[in-house]
Amino acid sequence: MKTKWTLLIVLVVLLTLVGGKTRSVQAANPAGFPYIIVFKNTVNPAAEAPGLAKAYGLQTGFIYEHALKGISALVPEGRLRALKHDP
Repeated sequence: MKTKWTLLIVLVVLLTLVGGKTRSVQAANPAGFPYIIVFKNTVNPAAEAPGLAKAYGLQTGFIYEHALKGISALVPEGRLRALKHDP
């Protein structure tokens, strides 16, 4: 019986430590949060991505040109509102 309690306590401590590290890594992501930014159909995403990244501090990822016109990007906290209002 004592062995079961010891094992239970060790598991609880390990899960607490792992869970705490995961939360702190997520909170400290300076690159931003992932989004897919969709453009109007007349826009060339490959041409617009560098300027948009520079203007809003984005870290761009994939460029979408077929099913939709857009890019994937990490958007820094505080820049999303301005980006949403960009024509």
